[in-house]
Parts: sequence; structure tokens; C-alpha cells
Amino acid sequence: MIAFLGRPDAERRGSEFGGPPFRALGYECSRSHKDDAFPQLETSRGRSGPSCRTVFWINERTGTLGDFYTTSRRYSESHGVRIGMKTAEAEHLLGQRVFVGCEASIPLGKLPLTIAFSGGAPRKTHPSSALHLIGGHVYAFVLHGLYSDVGIFDCL
Repeated sequence: MIAFLGRPDAERRGSEFGGPPFRALGYECSRSHKDDAFPQLETSRGRSGPSCRTVFWINERTGTLGDFYTTSRRYSESHGVRIGMKTAEAEHLLGQRVFVGCEASIPLGKLPLTIAFSGGAPRKTHPSSALHLIGGHVYAFVLHGLYSDVGIFDCL
């Protein structure tokens, strides 16, 4: 990561509720909490900063990418989905609908990537009781390492 992106704005070491130890590399970071940024560490008193728009969590046991989070517009998904894109446009590109559960998101099949959405309103889809997101936009990309997940995201 560092060879490609340069030195991180912030770097922390930790572990998530008994999970494997990780090294968190943060980019586009701020000391203050921002809605489009994610804190690098979880402590007994909650998540703590700095908060970064992009974080790579490296599993220190395997030396591989554990988890990834970004709200930065410099990243895009292989179908052309981008941060800030309207929900309907992302659904069209992916050929899937956004459903609301723990979060409003589209998990991409066998891939460990999840696209998260915000804004909009959930609406029932008939005849099922599933809630489809109407409106809103792509908020974040979240990636779980297939064999090296460090447990940052329990809902995405």
C-alpha cells in the first residue's frame, strides 16, 4: 500500500475484540470526527481517531490486507460505480437492487466487496417484506479480506 499510495497520514496498531492484531494505514485523515471518515481504532470507550476517508487494515498475522474502507472519490468499483453516484445509477450498473437491513448495501456476490449507501428512504417491495432503498447515493466501499479479515465491520 505504502509503495503505491505513499506514507499514510496516520498509522495505528490494534485489534478488534480479540481478533488478530492489525496495522491501520489511514489516508485523508482528520483529528476531528467527520461523517465521511472512519476512526482507525476501537477501544473500550468506543472508536477513536484519527478519522480517515480511506483506511487499510493489514492483518499482522498474515501480512495481508484484512479490511478496507473508503469514502474517497479516487476509488471506483470495476463496473464503474463511484462514491457519490446516485443509487439508481449504481443499481443499473450492477444489475442489483439496494436493500436495507443492518445497513443499506449491495454485497457483490462471492467478492468480499460491499458497496454502502446513504440517504434515500426504504420502501417495502411487494409481495415480500424486503426494504428497497429509494434515492440516496453510494457512500463507501468496504472490503473484507477473504482469509485475513480483522473484524472491523460486523454489519457490512
